[in-house]
Amino acid sequence: MYRKALRLCYSCCMASAKTTSRKADRSPSAIGRARFEKISAVEGIRTSAATTRMFAEFDRKGLTAEERRRAIFEKHAKKSSFAVGRECRVVRVGEVSEDDLALIAQAEVPTEFAHLDAELKDRKP
Repeated sequence: MYRKALRLCYSCCMASAKTTSRKADRSPSAIGRARFEKISAVEGIRTSAATTRMFAEFDRKGLTAEERRRAIFEKHAKKSSFAVGRECRVVRVGEVSEDDLALIAQAEVPTEFAHLDAELKDRKP
């Protein structure tokens, strides 16, 4: 079988091929508030005066991204109708104290809700 010899020539002046990392393509990116407002305007969504004031307050206080998220979460967290007239607070799972866990473990379901426990017995996660 006949094989043709292949000769390659390379010059240091030749530009190398540019490659992009797939990882770079998938990395999360953040857009600024002004850009977000422009994108939202296309959809007909406008930032309310109250929200604009809230973000200005965040800027004035110099809050971190995590502190901003927490403030927004706390502002918009809804209390359930079950919590009306009771002490109720919203916390993340990792923020539940050992004392709270002990109280939860000791809690008993009122008899009028016992049928709900029966529904959970057959449930498979």
